[in-house]
Amino acid sequence: MHISRKAWLAGLLGSAAVLASFPFAAAVQAAPAHGLVRSEVQRVLTSAQETSHGKATGEHLAISGKIVTVPDGFGGTLTAVPAVRFPTADGYGQLVLFWHNQTLIGSDRLAKLPNLGEESSQLKIVASGTGYITVRFWRYKSTDPMYAPSLTPEDVTYRWTGKGLEASAAVAADSGNGLGMRLPYLGLTRSAVLKVTQSAVEYGSQGITGEHLQPFGKVVTVPDGFGGTLTAVPVVRWPTADAYGQMVLFWHDTTLIGSMQLAKLPSLGQEVTQLGIVASGTGYVTVRFARYRPQDPLAGPSLPPQDITYRWNGQRLVASAPVPKAASDDNGTVKLGQ
Repeated sequence: MHISRKAWLAGLLGSAAVLASFPFAAAVQAAPAHGLVRSEVQRVLTSAQETSHGKATGEHLAISGKIVTVPDGFGGTLTAVPAVRFPTADGYGQLVLFWHNQTLIGSDRLAKLPNLGEESSQLKIVASGTGYITVRFWRYKSTDPMYAPSLTPEDVTYRWTGKGLEASAAVAADSGNGLGMRLPYLGLTRSAVLKVTQSAVEYGSQGITGEHLQPFGKVVTVPDGFGGTLTAVPVVRWPTADAYGQMVLFWHDTTLIGSMQLAKLPSLGQEVTQLGIVASGTGYVTVRFARYRPQDPLAGPSLPPQDITYRWNGQRLVASAPVPKAASDDNGTVKLGQ
């Protein structure tokens, strides 16, 4: 259908420019502790690329209204961010991006990332209860101008199930103009790593030791073979005078999936004395564990090291062997804070 853009809407450009220069700070800062951070929203919006029939238009996204955050019913938050293609003279070409806590989980069409799906002409977001957010989509006849949809709007409610986001209905087809938004791969940020390491707590035989974790050494990232990435982050207990008591934390894309012991979160398992990490192919990361005889000093392991390769199989991480007990000097177990 052909939709005209009315000149009297050009004043929206000034509002959009203001939003782009100082976007939604108050709304995000008011979110709960588990809520979304402003910098992560900005990173996603500015990296989005609009396409028309497969070709880039040069437009990206800007905030277009009030950010809505609700408790998810499971101790976290669900956040909906209304966005509009930018630059724009009319405020049309909108979509909603959803985050669970600080993880981007998709768009209003629940399209698989990095494809955010087609834009809608206009929409509105309302909080509709714990774990629920409703989006109202304007609907058009083929003869309607863009500023005057004549069909009854359609409400789609999005619900956090504890495992994922579900929609009450599919988003109705809109203009058919072929416009859509795509994201490049959004890699793991240092702030996301630090959030995990600083919340970690070490436990020894006498209880909490007062130490946490700190990134230590080279971070290794490989393509996962399924369109994403697998990242291994070496960390060390902190503060430390000797750099012993090390672990590896794994992320798939931007989601923390566990430690080298593959312990179920929030327990990250036991630290080891020394290790090294190497990329070993698409979807593969290898960790080399130092191994000790009982009389060996920490600085001089005399047993042959053991390599364990971690493989992403499309759904989870699989290790080629368990972590050798001889690699441990019984530093303690690391758990994540709540």
